[in-house]
Amino acid sequence: MNARQCLEFLNWFNDLPSLKSVFLDSVDAIELRILSGAQIHYIESALSLELIERFPWLSDELFAIGQDLDELAKQAKMSERSELLRVATQKREQEAKKKARLFLTKRAQWEHDTRVSQLERLQRNLEDEKSNRILLSERAKMRRVEYLESMNKLAFVNVLKSCDQGVFRMTPTGKFVQERLLRIGAERCHGWALSDMLTAGHLLAQ
Repeated sequence: MNARQCLEFLNWFNDLPSLKSVFLDSVDAIELRILSGAQIHYIESALSLELIERFPWLSDELFAIGQDLDELAKQAKMSERSELLRVATQKREQEAKKKARLFLTKRAQWEHDTRVSQLERLQRNLEDEKSNRILLSERAKMRRVEYLESMNKLAFVNVLKSCDQGVFRMTPTGKFVQERLLRIGAERCHGWALSDMLTAGHLLAQ
């Protein structure tokens, strides 16, 4: 990463969505900016130069919340179909139980009892599915609330940035480098190695 690329990256980094903004738009989803391969490369270079820092716990928990919400969204699409199936199954189960059993052969009796048992089992499975969906929803809400509470306790929460690679902030070193390169100017940074610009760049700033 040369001096000009570094300046362009740090300016771009400032334009990444804030971590807070991820939670402001919707309580049902988290939309993280997807980075290109080149942008990921610059993120990794900036991390190695300690121009930015990544927060593993905030990143991992953010991804986990996103996965929970994605799963809930998928289940919500299936809930209407499941509810219709549950009602239909309950109706068939009641009808099967009401059928007269008089004069049934042993095989017919066995088939009748088996059918009722299958319908009862399907009914229980659908009820379990509904319960699991409710539990997952409550878990996602609680996890989101706990994350927001922890996040808002951080003194530097307003400078945290988010993307599909995690949660980051610019370090004091990154701020110093950005200010120094901005003072020199993007055009004068062209062709210079970052280390050379930081050691001799003040001559260009005159």
